[in-house]
Amino acid sequence: MKFTSRLTGQTLRPSFALVTTNAKYWDALGDSTRRSIFELLIEQPSSVTGLASVLPVSRPA
Repeated sequence: MKFTSRLTGQTLRPSFALVTTNAKYWDALGDSTRRSIFELLIEQPSSVTGLASVLPVSRPA
């Protein structure tokens, strides 16, 4: 993966500490259902019931 500074245009390399610190968040988004929940919540706030009504999961999931 390539990261570029918006200010300088230089290519940046993520530090090992940054990657390992945030790995749990990227792992969570690796699941398609969790990613869908995240994408829906970016668009607008929603209740658990609202999310369950548009996703192929039960409310307790």
